Amino acid sequence: MLRRGPLYAFPFPFTAKAAAAPLGIARGALHAFAKMTRRTTGRQLVDEGRLTPALKMCEQPHIQNAFDHAQAAAGTVRSYVYDVMGEVWSTLKSRQRLSADQIGHYWLAILSAFKGSMEAVDPPYKPGGGPSVYANGYLDRALRDIRTINQHTLVSIRNYEIRQRSLLGVSPPGAFEVKAACRSHFGSNSGNQEK
Repeated sequence: MLRRGPLYAFPFPFTAKAAAAPLGIARGALHAFAKMTRRTTGRQLVDEGRLTPALKMCEQPHIQNAFDHAQAAAGTVRSYVYDVMGEVWSTLKSRQRLSADQIGHYWLAILSAFKGSMEAVDPPYKPGGGPSVYANGYLDRALRDIRTINQHTLVSIRNYEIRQRSLLGVSPPGAFEVKAACRSHFGSNSGNQEK
């Protein structure tokens, strides 16, 4: 017997939590980078025969630029994930079937969480210099972790191809099974469901 309710109305709700790992890694990396730049003074360089001023890392434009890009990447993908998951949840709570477009965005949001989080962790690493690779720092670990989890089969390049087809209106493999599972759960006369 199938359980009722929105949590059980979609066959793949367990995959939604996959987005939390890369988003958390990116958030932790940005927090660690900001903390590191406030306490670390950059090395003085020779520029046209003169020493550059000894500035804290957070005062250096290239560090600020890297941090801005990383924050934007992390914030953009986080907003997309929350937006898509909110719409999926609202649809399921109203006992309606997810459209092919919603299913496509659901999977794309998860894939984007991984890709976007890697784009957020990468920019601060290089300008962070030596402190980025220290064993007691978080940035090196974050970079290794984000690259490792991006190798998971859930976020393979093949999955991007399948989701792109779905969003362009071409039924992805498995669409029939998703619709059949929703139909068996809700029945054929529930609300404003597709026929």
